[in-house]
Amino acid sequence: MQRALIAFLLLLTLSVRAEARTWHIRPDHSGDAPTIQAGVDSAAVGDTVLVAPGTYGWSGQGTGSEYGMIHIQRGQNGFVLRSEAGPQATFLDGEYQGRIFFIAGWNYITVEGFTIRRGMAPPFGEFTGAGIATHLSFDTIRNCIFRDNIANYGGALWCGGVSAMQIIDCQFYNNQAITGGAIYLVNSSQSPTIRNCVFHHNTASNAGGAIHAIHNGFHLENCLIALNEAGVQGGAIGARDVWPSSITSCTIADNTAPDASALHLNATQPVAMSRCIVARCTGGPAFTSLNGSVLTLACSDVFGNPSNALPVGAIDAGGNLSADPLFCGLPASLNYTIAGSSPCAPGSHPDGGDCGLIGALPPACGTVRVQAVTWGQLKALYR
Repeated sequence: MQRALIAFLLLLTLSVRAEARTWHIRPDHSGDAPTIQAGVDSAAVGDTVLVAPGTYGWSGQGTGSEYGMIHIQRGQNGFVLRSEAGPQATFLDGEYQGRIFFIAGWNYITVEGFTIRRGMAPPFGEFTGAGIATHLSFDTIRNCIFRDNIANYGGALWCGGVSAMQIIDCQFYNNQAITGGAIYLVNSSQSPTIRNCVFHHNTASNAGGAIHAIHNGFHLENCLIALNEAGVQGGAIGARDVWPSSITSCTIADNTAPDASALHLNATQPVAMSRCIVARCTGGPAFTSLNGSVLTLACSDVFGNPSNALPVGAIDAGGNLSADPLFCGLPASLNYTIAGSSPCAPGSHPDGGDCGLIGALPPACGTVRVQAVTWGQLKALYR
């Protein structure tokens, strides 16, 4: 109800404005505002802050704020912060001097088309979210690359409080944290959606190599989560005390952790996994489920992990299998498309089940099987 009311007020505000404005930002400070922060501060509902190609670093853009290089104030709503040429050409660089974004709360904005790199989470906010830290957020983050960010919680992104972010078409790699190597979600009665994203080579020294959630819910859709590492548990995903959540049409492969190399659940409400591939993770069993957690698994391929067994209390909802998914490329290439003859391809289920495509990526190669390599070899190949 509250979200609907705010959306209505935004539309009403748009209707009374004569004309939305575009604020052009350039790396030499010659645009309509000298910095991204100045453009954001000037933007009103319906405006676009349009950022030209180039690198926008802490030394030229930072305000010295403990919040971050770019601070979006509480209640600042209804504008879009977008790059002209996409993340391959537009870099927000924290230079390891501080966080890139702090979004204060009750914001409905879109951030689109940036590489967000080399953020270092500050003591303010307990070293959270070196790329983006948000509180009470309903924002959309689209087509961004998060890389080389370092925090205690949520190396790339931390989202806390009542939030329902949309994280779409983003890539997270080489981010580091104690918990939640790429993303940390905490304390929300609403559930963020993470769709069409790629997580690879993120590291958590404790839990959740790619993603960790606590007192939260989450919905993962069509994501590739590969080559992430946790020092203790949840090589790909860790979840504790989460509300009903879902993992749909994802490929979770070649992650590693001593306990739960793919998914670690602790005291969670039902987590529904369907049409997913969980393959070739190393260290502990693919799944660990503690303190009454419930995992429901349907139409999923669990193969080549130290243990493919479902955890105690899990519900087999049918259509599950354990067969080589026949990925097209070596893991270091991040080519997790599948062969046309894969049992995960539509219409190829070995039991004749009608599951459709299993995993995040479609058939895109022949039937050549890839060779097995160790975790150390994978990292060496990629680096």
